[in-house]
Amino acid sequence: MNNFIETKEHRRFVEFCEACRKYRYIGICHGVPGVGKTMSAKTIASWYDVEPLLDSIRDERKIEAEIKKSQLSTIYYNAPTFGTSRIRKDIYSIGLRLKLLEEKIMIQAGDESFELKTRLKEMVDLIIIDEVDRLKLPGIEVLRELFDDTDIGMVMIGMPGMQRKLSRYPQLYSRIGFSHEYKMLGEDELQFILENRLREISNYKGMNHFENYEAMRELIRVTRGNFRILDRMLAQIERIMKINHLSSINKEVIDTAKSILVIGK
Repeated sequence: MNNFIETKEHRRFVEFCEACRKYRYIGICHGVPGVGKTMSAKTIASWYDVEPLLDSIRDERKIEAEIKKSQLSTIYYNAPTFGTSRIRKDIYSIGLRLKLLEEKIMIQAGDESFELKTRLKEMVDLIIIDEVDRLKLPGIEVLRELFDDTDIGMVMIGMPGMQRKLSRYPQLYSRIGFSHEYKMLGEDELQFILENRLREISNYKGMNHFENYEAMRELIRVTRGNFRILDRMLAQIERIMKINHLSSINKEVIDTAKSILVIGK
């Protein structure tokens, strides 16, 4: 399981996905790299828990993970860079494996009231497609046909500008009901998250201590609200502090962590 931090943007993204699920619309979500789109999508789909189990369906060992039926109703799928003709097959295959996983879990629980279904729309009610920017017209058309055939809510995730790209495909674009921008963390929320994480890995005492203040301002400046950079910076800071047996954080620790990472301008 990942160390996921629930942010305001994640909660907004959840509301957006649930609207697509409920009203069975296509929604598009766009945002600059690193803001947390993929992590949010995988969290909504419980993919960090579910994906490792999909390839162990035929394994006779008992599934120890606490997976609920509600966690098996969303597919997360990363759009391929090539071979887009397999998209439909891949998504149907994942849906079927989710249903088989549900069957195995229910058998282990002694519940015999279920019935195995084979149609995708009876297995899941939301499909999240990540990195849609990779797809050209044939892949876009596959997704459009899949939506028409199944009437399942669909969320497409990509980079800023994807809305303009999709507008060139009127058959798909006319089916889009929602658009959502996944934004950077605001400074107040970024500071709140940092303060909580820093207390976990150091003896952080608050902004009234100069070293803590200096470290906090430097972290805010370096990460600029980018969730991916924030996560990597904190991981490096924790590693550096453990190696050097440090209990307090300062600008030197941050500078060392920053020198290790590749951070874009």
